[in-house]
Amino acid sequence: MFIENGLVVDDQGRAYGVFIVSQQAGVSESMERAQISALERGLREVVGEWWVFSLALGLSPSAWDARLPRGAHPLWQAHRKEAEAALQNELPFERKVYLVVPLDSLRILELGLSTIRQFGKTVTQDVWRGVRDALAVVWPTSEVTLDQLARWERERKRKAQAFSSFLPIRPATLREIEAWWRHGAHRGLIEPDSRLPQGLPKVVSASGVVHVAYPLQTLLQEAAFRERAFHLEGELPDGRKTYQTFFAMLRAPREIPADNPVGHEWIYAAELLDYPVDIALHIRVEDSRSALRHLSRKKGIAEAQLEEYESAGEEAPLELLEELDTTAELERNLRFAGSLVHVKMIVGLGAPDEDTLRQRAKRLPTDLGDIQLVQAPGDQQRFWQAFYPWGRGVQTAYEIPMDAGLFAAALPFATQGFGDPRGMLLGETNLGRPVFFDPRRPAQELDRPPSVLICGTLGSGKTVTTAFITAMLLAQGARVFVQDPKGHDYDGLAQLPNIRSRFLRMTPDEGTPINPCRLGVPGAERGVLDILLNDTTDPNVRDLRSILIGRAVSAMHKAGGKQDFWAIAEAIEDMVRREKRPVYREQGELLLERLDALSKDALGRLLFAEDDGMTPRDYDLTVVATNGLSLPGANSTVWNEQERVSVALFYAAATMGLGYFSGLPKDVVKVLVLDEAWQLRRFPAGRDLVDRLLRVSRSLNIIPLMLMQNATDFEQFGESITGLFSWRFCMRQLSRPEVAASLRILNLPDDEAAEWEKTFGGLASGEAMAMDAEGRVARIQVILRPSWLKELLSTTPGAGRG
Repeated sequence: MFIENGLVVDDQGRAYGVFIVSQQAGVSESMERAQISALERGLREVVGEWWVFSLALGLSPSAWDARLPRGAHPLWQAHRKEAEAALQNELPFERKVYLVVPLDSLRILELGLSTIRQFGKTVTQDVWRGVRDALAVVWPTSEVTLDQLARWERERKRKAQAFSSFLPIRPATLREIEAWWRHGAHRGLIEPDSRLPQGLPKVVSASGVVHVAYPLQTLLQEAAFRERAFHLEGELPDGRKTYQTFFAMLRAPREIPADNPVGHEWIYAAELLDYPVDIALHIRVEDSRSALRHLSRKKGIAEAQLEEYESAGEEAPLELLEELDTTAELERNLRFAGSLVHVKMIVGLGAPDEDTLRQRAKRLPTDLGDIQLVQAPGDQQRFWQAFYPWGRGVQTAYEIPMDAGLFAAALPFATQGFGDPRGMLLGETNLGRPVFFDPRRPAQELDRPPSVLICGTLGSGKTVTTAFITAMLLAQGARVFVQDPKGHDYDGLAQLPNIRSRFLRMTPDEGTPINPCRLGVPGAERGVLDILLNDTTDPNVRDLRSILIGRAVSAMHKAGGKQDFWAIAEAIEDMVRREKRPVYREQGELLLERLDALSKDALGRLLFAEDDGMTPRDYDLTVVATNGLSLPGANSTVWNEQERVSVALFYAAATMGLGYFSGLPKDVVKVLVLDEAWQLRRFPAGRDLVDRLLRVSRSLNIIPLMLMQNATDFEQFGESITGLFSWRFCMRQLSRPEVAASLRILNLPDDEAAEWEKTFGGLASGEAMAMDAEGRVARIQVILRPSWLKELLSTTPGAGRG
């Protein structure tokens, strides 16, 4: 066997493209109808034969352990301990859906007939004698030329393009293909660790295809099987036993209304069971013209048989009458639909002991009650081989023709997957599945923005969720900057163990002065001065003041001395002294008066810290509380002096966060929390800052967490929401406009408005409709672990903190 780039070549030179399908079941009826409709239409583009293998892979101990990375920080260790306890009752299986498509008929002639004959002997004898897994043997005498690989690669891409028009697919990795091959010996068991090395040297061919520089030959699996009447017994090299049984589908559902197929997911139902179930689908798609011709011939034969029974005065068999009804129904449907789908479906069960297997086999026909299953004696080996395209194949008698809509209604590709493959244990879905969350993954692995969007009304839990995420990132070595508009919502973070924290209060009484010229972002002082001093509505005066402010900032930097608002005042004073144009002198003197008044104002003085040449970066956590600021209302167009100063300080605080990170090494993860970020987008300098933060976050290794009460506030970002935010949490919303905005943020249809209003209005504290980094949506509940974080991070009035 040969594997490379999602391409598999068997011992007879037959090539297959292997893909992973990552489709989530719709979270609403309209979404599910859209999925069904898309699949029904898409099947017209993939006429021919292909396979789907939906496997419940048992995660190995190391794979399960890797989902919760280890760390030395006491908070992370406490989180990991409680998370491990919570996961003990979780079934350690993960569903992965493989799509296998045959490529062209090119064969590898170098194999030789002797090798092929030996393979045939191995296939027929391995169940009885337990020789090496014939599916995984790497033949030392085989050769695959680069020309052959190039042909197959082109064909694989062509097939991928056809399927990707209606399915989210990607090429399977080497380890995923290994897991598929080895799964036959470990069905229902925990899988062993991979036998493949972590990385192999690679080269790029002239056609741009990546090849392994030095081919690796290895034995992937060994097992000894014995076939019983209704099951297989297997023994693995490590001494473990595996017991497996297989069912074939005899009858699929028929009464599925075409106008409302939701609720008849007869394949997807296996994903919702509390024990591992595998499904193999052998698919053959016929175009409507060919299908109608074959159905007409089949109908004619059946009618002739019925006529013979009637002329002989005998009662026709029930199977014949059902075949006539089915054929007539398919004919009617095909005249409106586009294709006929022939399906052979094998359901596989596995267990570590015979009693468990017997219990699961007894439950299965009831749990998948929409279809009729048969546990055929004597066919267990053949059904085991049905999970690979090069096996003997399932008998034609088990092939069931159906229209594309019936097959699509089964949701054959859907899974319950949600969240990241590893990270902190954020909580669980409404079906009880664990949700892992690693906000670093979008930038580091998916080439996507790392920004996180969180919205929710008062009491929805958005601040506690943010503090929980922030605490876990601090425990993994991140540096965090928080802008706190309420003043004390993030105080609990200071009580975390081994966290160096610094709090700056922007209040007239206890405010800590800052230096806008040392925020770490080039030109930031210009933005602050523009907010403070350039408030005129006269465009000519506005342009003139802008010129004077720019010249003063430039002169300060050119002088090379201290850089603060005192130095800017000196630069303006020097310009006024030398300026001969009256209008320039007049505006310059006015700017000086405004600066002098600000330096004496209780709040304005916070902008006049003297320059010490330093931007402090010696803290793990910096919180700037902006609750002492008198920010203008959302609909206010004219600001008074206090509001203008408050906006300038608010902007300076946010800029400080971006500048604080600019001097840190790139490999240090940085987190910038902007609570009530809508305030920044109300003026040009703030919009520029937010947009810049979102766009440079990936390159600077910054994770922005942006919070707003109202989902409609995020619509100020326009279409850029899709390109700027990966994870999105939409928590409780109580009004129709906010619910509609939440649906748009999550890319959900809003044609069930009343139901969605009930859903969002009924979300508990910490519960959200969330979108993960791969675009999947689920209803989740955030659960704080360790549990003592609940009290420490609580923002409920009167709640204690530790």
